[in-house]
Amino acid sequence: MAAESRGATAHERDGGGAITDALSLFASRLSRRRFGDDELRVLDAALSSGGDVAAMLETRSESRRILRERLAEAFAAAAVEEVGTRLSVADFFARAFALAGDVESCLATRYEVLLLREAKYSDNPHLHVSHEEWLTFAQDSLDNGFYTIASKAFANALVHNHPSPLDSTNAILKKSKINDIRGLQNLAKSLSAHRSG
Repeated sequence: MAAESRGATAHERDGGGAITDALSLFASRLSRRRFGDDELRVLDAALSSGGDVAAMLETRSESRRILRERLAEAFAAAAVEEVGTRLSVADFFARAFALAGDVESCLATRYEVLLLREAKYSDNPHLHVSHEEWLTFAQDSLDNGFYTIASKAFANALVHNHPSPLDSTNAILKKSKINDIRGLQNLAKSLSAHRSG
């Protein structure tokens, strides 16, 4: 009887089970290795439904748990696949973590995507990681308190700041930009050392 009562309370709190049903559907699709836009829409529907704040927070927490559990399984299964499939799976999880508000997991997954692209597609003009991508990722990491990763990403942004035929005015602007990136990298290093010290 007590279990039925708890179940009924949870059922009422989540708006009649729609959230639980949507999350169950989402988890089921992930277990069948379906990682597409349709699954992101199911997750978004689950996260945006709900009767009250407590139910929405519980749904968000549960979605993060599901994503973290399925991430390891999905990466293990994708390890034997082509690089494009691994990139697609990693991109899906980065987007899903962003929807669920899990900044740390989103950034970690984005970092894995960048590293994989860097390792496998450095010669492909469409898939290589650009200076701007590293810089954006580094800034996002810094803004969210992930200083060690931010420092590494700023270093990659500097490495990928390829020279091009520029006039002297652009060369001065580029030098200024490099100095700004180095300053941000040093800030990230300093904040990381302060946090660990």
